[in-house]
Amino acid sequence: MEREQIMKAPKHPSTQPRLFQVIDMEERVPPHHILRQINEAVDVSVIHDWVAPLYTEKTGRPAADPERLLRLMLLSYLFDHSERELYEILPVHAGYLWFCGLDVESVLHPDPHHPTLPDRTTLVKTRKRWRQHGIFDRLMTYVVDPCIAAGLVSPDVHAAADGTQVRANASIHRLREVKLAPVEPLEDYLARTAREDE
Repeated sequence: MEREQIMKAPKHPSTQPRLFQVIDMEERVPPHHILRQINEAVDVSVIHDWVAPLYTEKTGRPAADPERLLRLMLLSYLFDHSERELYEILPVHAGYLWFCGLDVESVLHPDPHHPTLPDRTTLVKTRKRWRQHGIFDRLMTYVVDPCIAAGLVSPDVHAAADGTQVRANASIHRLREVKLAPVEPLEDYLARTAREDE
């Protein structure tokens, strides 16, 4: 029985990427990705109207796009990234870039005539300002109220659990009953976070 002949691969001194590449950001995000689902379920463009009174139209430097800032804040919160981590990951994560309406070129070679990534300090200062003016309270109500109306969330839930898988050194034979803490109503949560911000 003869062995199959395989030609030896040529030796390349280095990997040379293509000089020009066309990347369709829309194709890079799978249809069922969580960011695509959030993008379809929540209209975050309402942020423009909410924050309009916080800015002036005649003086000062141009503000960063509030919708892009909100999307960056959502990424940071949803995926548990600090601003520093987010800005390190963003240039190499197609899904994050797509969610923020950016592409690889806009991050690597910013152009004032195209959408750009706001400076990290702008993100931090904006988050503080929006918190002081109750923008996040409005956002929470804006997202949760339709969920309550659709029957997805009950306003009087006293326990909650998620499907996060956690690796643990545990045995099924040594289970103990867990007492669940009550989930606070939306109004109580917003009041508590307002006190913490002060």
